Amino acid sequence: MDEEIESLQEQLPCLKENEKKIQGELNSLKAIPLLSELRLEIGKLDDEKKSLAARLAKVHGDNSTEVSLQEKESVRKDWKMWQNQRRARAKICRDFWRKCSETLPEGVTGEELWESLGLEGTLM
Repeated sequence: MDEEIESLQEQLPCLKENEKKIQGELNSLKAIPLLSELRLEIGKLDDEKKSLAARLAKVHGDNSTEVSLQEKESVRKDWKMWQNQRRARAKICRDFWRKCSETLPEGVTGEELWESLGLEGTLM
């Protein structure tokens, strides 16, 4: 009887290790959704997709308007004007920053001044 108890106690650590492995596999299998649940979710998503497609078709059907060539040309001209404004202002800002950073106090870098002024964007 003592020999049988010893034999079983020697097997115990191996059995506990196997139990942990099998428990881990079981937990990973439980985490996988069932095929029936996946089919149900796919059906719901298909219904939602059809509903959204119908709404989108309705919206596109109601608001179909043509833009005239004159309006397109006007928008292009405005776009060019604002792009030129942006370039001019960027050049002014760069020139102004160069002037400001020429006379920095001793021990202050351009990056520190930029941050202390609360300026956004990248340092020029």
